[in-house]
Amino acid sequence: MIARALELQDRRTPDGDEGLSLGDVEDVAAQIGLDPALVRRAAADVRLSVMAEHDVSLTERLLGPRVVLGSTVVPDHPSRVHAAARSWLSADEGLRPIGTRDGAERWTKDKRLLVGLQRGLQVSRATGVLRDIRAVQVRVEPGPDSTLVQLEADTSTIRQTTGGILTAGLVGGVAVGLVSAGVVPDTAAISSDLAQFLVSFGAAATAGAGTALAVGRRWTARVRQAVDEALDGITMTTRQPDLRLPPPAAEGWRATLGRWLGGS
Repeated sequence: MIARALELQDRRTPDGDEGLSLGDVEDVAAQIGLDPALVRRAAADVRLSVMAEHDVSLTERLLGPRVVLGSTVVPDHPSRVHAAARSWLSADEGLRPIGTRDGAERWTKDKRLLVGLQRGLQVSRATGVLRDIRAVQVRVEPGPDSTLVQLEADTSTIRQTTGGILTAGLVGGVAVGLVSAGVVPDTAAISSDLAQFLVSFGAAATAGAGTALAVGRRWTARVRQAVDEALDGITMTTRQPDLRLPPPAAEGWRATLGRWLGGS
């Protein structure tokens, strides 16, 4: 209804403004009981989805997406949000910055022994999924009264893994087909070596493709969840920078060592 009313208004006053601002939408949402923070998050998601719009290729359907994107709006100053993002990515995700690209910071796995010990002792609030992909890019953009945070997870590692599984399935299918055609005697249903090869190859190739698809989708879903959790962690760190870590899952000397490694 609001969209229709704006359309009618534009027809009446074509030289007027372009529609509702984000603040106007927040005011309307507040009147019907919606949290303004959710409106800002939805606005960021819409903006990001427009930026990321593209036709999904067959390769992406089989091997997984090239990147996983996520965004959130934090109602705070960009400098504080940027500091919180760096703190979360380094202290909780176990990543380290390696440079910038198109105005975005690029982070990758921190391979230092101390970081590995902290991850092993479970003294972090993050799951560690983002450490297993090639890189994560973070972009912090100031807004009128808030800051937009965008995370871009490079999932080329997933594509390489699923591509390897698919290739292995095809190669295995050829090998199984050749063996089947040369060793297995003909039957009434399959009366030629070529038919035996095609049946065996098709079964093995289908199994490989199914495995690759399942691995890619499951891994991608975990990365999407990790990106969402990182955005929530950045928001929490911005608004509660002194919030202490939860106690590690380990007990005894492992818990003591974990607290020591975590600086407490």
